[in-house]
Amino acid sequence: MVCRVNFTRRADEHVADLTAHPQARLFDAIHKQLVHEPAVENRKPMRAGKRTFVAPRELRVDDMRCAIDVQ
Repeated sequence: MVCRVNFTRRADEHVADLTAHPQARLFDAIHKQLVHEPAVENRKPMRAGKRTFVAPRELRVDDMRCAIDVQ
């Protein structure tokens, strides 16, 4: 099952600030881990304090952190 990934406007702005190599690493990780198996519980749960204003899970890519919410 292939799923669609939507970025918030703020996430688009953050990604646009990255250089080409980090962008490619980020999109590769998203494709591998979220597009085909978005609901697999191998993503790290965020700590309770962060969860209140971001998303319930995060995807780590090198030194970047992606807040994700699968619906």
